[in-house]
Amino acid sequence: MKIISRRTGRILLFMNADELIPAGSIYIPDALPLLMERYSFSLPPNLSTPWNQVLEQGLKFELGKFKGRDNKDNLVEDLTVYNNGIVVTAESTDIAQAFIDDLFEWGPEAIGLRVAKSAFAFRAFLSEIVVEFSSSVDGAVTQLTTLLDKFRSSLVRNYEAEFPAISVAALKLDYERAIAPLAFQSLAVFNIERRLNHRFAENVYLCQAPLPTADHIEILEQLEILLTADMTDAVRIAKPGTLNRSQRRKRPRP
Repeated sequence: MKIISRRTGRILLFMNADELIPAGSIYIPDALPLLMERYSFSLPPNLSTPWNQVLEQGLKFELGKFKGRDNKDNLVEDLTVYNNGIVVTAESTDIAQAFIDDLFEWGPEAIGLRVAKSAFAFRAFLSEIVVEFSSSVDGAVTQLTTLLDKFRSSLVRNYEAEFPAISVAALKLDYERAIAPLAFQSLAVFNIERRLNHRFAENVYLCQAPLPTADHIEILEQLEILLTADMTDAVRIAKPGTLNRSQRRKRPRP
């Protein structure tokens, strides 16, 4: 598997704005220049609208950067403060988390932020990665081969035209949201779909998951193994410790 780009790594912290910005403790017009300078944001939020409306729509800082632990610049797409949480978007969730850590370490003394424990009570992740698999994800659903062929045949018959081979365009994984806790309703669906403007043979996919970037990549790498392995190996990989027939024959008897 080849990672073409890490499009999005987003972390959403659910919290009340007045827990992060206590009423009367921060004069926003004074704090904005400090935030802009600290993180080199290119686009500041618009404060020409009423404060309550700003928080509902989001107090948004865009296109910034910060120094990581290794003293290298990390890019931040945006920091948005809402009335019920904050959102940080970067290339990966690792970078987004590092930004949050830096903000909560620098912010209390520099601009009067209050870092409440509730800020870490619940967080949501979004990872979007563009990858190139060594083969089509059709291999993950081999039982659909007959259905794909039948669908193509029906297209040819009904439209009296030749159609290219049919392939799986997207693969989605989700939990039963009707019975899931309310807090998890906003999580994204795990989705793998073919990237627009690419031939199917290129096997380029846009992948989305409600997970940290590293966990997302690990799952995609596991899918790559399953797609390239033969059926026996796929079963053995999916169930660690399972022995194939040749291995069972070599297993010594007690």
